[in-house]
Amino acid sequence: MLIPSENTFARAVELWREWNSRINVISRKDEDNIFAHHILHSLAIARYLEIYYPSCGCIPPSGVRPSGSPHHPFGTVPPLSNRGCYVPQGECTLPRDVESEEQHASACSAKGGSELAQIESARPQVSPAVAANALNDSDLAICLPPENGGEGCGETADNQAHNCHASFLDVGTGGGFPGIPLAMVMPEARFTLCDSIGKKVRVAQAVVDGLGLKNVECVNARVESLPGQWDWIVSRAVTSLENFYPWVKGRFRNSILYLKGGDIETEIAALQKKYHVPSENIRTWDINSWLNDEYFAEKFVIEVGKNYLCTP
Repeated sequence: MLIPSENTFARAVELWREWNSRINVISRKDEDNIFAHHILHSLAIARYLEIYYPSCGCIPPSGVRPSGSPHHPFGTVPPLSNRGCYVPQGECTLPRDVESEEQHASACSAKGGSELAQIESARPQVSPAVAANALNDSDLAICLPPENGGEGCGETADNQAHNCHASFLDVGTGGGFPGIPLAMVMPEARFTLCDSIGKKVRVAQAVVDGLGLKNVECVNARVESLPGQWDWIVSRAVTSLENFYPWVKGRFRNSILYLKGGDIETEIAALQKKYHVPSENIRTWDINSWLNDEYFAEKFVIEVGKNYLCTP
C-alpha cells in the first residue's frame, strides 16, 4: 500500500470541502472530520486486505512496529507506519524502529483551527532509522483463489510482486467513498466508481481530476446496468446486506468488502437465510481494532466471499 504525502491528503480534504459547499455529499456537520470519518474509514478496507490477503500489500517487513497509541491512525499498522504521513489533531505517539529503539519520535499535538489547517501545518516526524528504510512505492497484489486463476494464499512473494492490477467496483460511491481513498493508496489497482445520482458522480469525478488519479473511472449508472465483472466489490453502507447482495451477485470474482456498522449480526443472518450464503463465506472485522477511537466503535468491514476466504 502506498501512503500519499500529507499534502496529497490535504488536497483531497480541500477538494471535498470545496465541492461539498456546492453539492452536499457529506453532512455539513461533519465537514471538519473528512479525514478521520471518511478517508480513514475508507482505508479500513485496505488494511483489511493487508491482514487477510497478505499478497495484496506486496510490502516486505518494514522493521517498524506500532506505537500502540490509540490516537495515531497509522500507528497501529506496520505497513502504514513506516512512512511519514499526516498526523491528525490530538496527541499521538509515532512509531519506533524495532531494531534500534534509541530513536523514538516524540509525541505531537495539534490544537485549534479547522481540520484542513491542521493537515497543512502538520509535518511527519519519524526516526532516522525508519525514514531510511521507508518504502517510496508499494504495489497491491490480490490473492485470488485457485478456481479464479490465482495461486491462493500460498503464493510466494516473488509471484505476488507483479500481480498488482486488481479491479474494484465501488457501488453507491456518493462523493467518492470508499473508492477514491482506496485508489490513492492502491495506484496499480483499477477502480470503477458507480452511483445512480449524477450530481454525486460529478463531485467524485472532480476530486479524481483534482488529485490527478489515473486509475479511477466514475460512472453515473445503476450497478445492475453495468456489464462485466470485478475482482472486488466495495461499498459503504448504501443499504442492508440483504438488499445489496442481489445487485452484485455474480459480478465479483473474489469478495464483497462492505463497510457497515450497528447490528450487523441481524443483517448477516437475513442475508444467509435469503440467499443461502454459508457461514464460512462471511467474515467480519472490527475497524476499532485498528483505529482505536470511539467513532469507529461498532464499525466493521464485512467480507462476503464467492466461495473462498483467505486466512492470515
